[in-house]
Amino acid sequence: MDESFIQNIQMGKELTSILNLRTENFEHCVNVVEIMDELDCFFSKLAKESMNRKDKNVPYIYETASSLLMLVLITLFRAKPEAFPMPTKDMDSIIYKVKEYIDNNYTEEITVNSLSEQFFISQSYLSQNFKQLTGYSPKKYIMLCRIAAARSLLYKTDMPINDIAMYVGFNDTSNFIRYFKKETGETPFQFRKSLKALASSKN
Repeated sequence: MDESFIQNIQMGKELTSILNLRTENFEHCVNVVEIMDELDCFFSKLAKESMNRKDKNVPYIYETASSLLMLVLITLFRAKPEAFPMPTKDMDSIIYKVKEYIDNNYTEEITVNSLSEQFFISQSYLSQNFKQLTGYSPKKYIMLCRIAAARSLLYKTDMPINDIAMYVGFNDTSNFIRYFKKETGETPFQFRKSLKALASSKN
């Protein structure tokens, strides 16, 4: 199941917190032995929907996948609620709003200074608490949002790499290529080539 498929599925904040938040007590591994059979069933059906996503004759693919993924997360939440790091403190909610702003505006020019001014908090408070919530500094998180968007565009479109760099918020293509390789282990060109080779092997 590829990343672009998951990105089209929408969920509530509480359920998706396990996917995109990295609070202080976050655990990268969760023991799900007692619900493994149930989860295996849901994931098998999700994989099938992913395989059907390019078949225009199969209706409601993303709606079905969204429902299945929600069932996965609900099942996990009921068994392991402590694994879902949804912020509860008022101060955390401010940082969560910063995160949401970045999620929706990462293509724009965003700095720690501009964020602190916009949300009326100090830069040191923002940096410290943002990392506690997400596991990343604001600058790193912005960069990861841009790289994730670039990966999706490399997969779903034939846009030139220079245009993708500008579209996702990089002012310099060489910096985009450098950051992309640092995070993925491949240049954008290599990444797109690998995806095309993988797609051809499945046909």
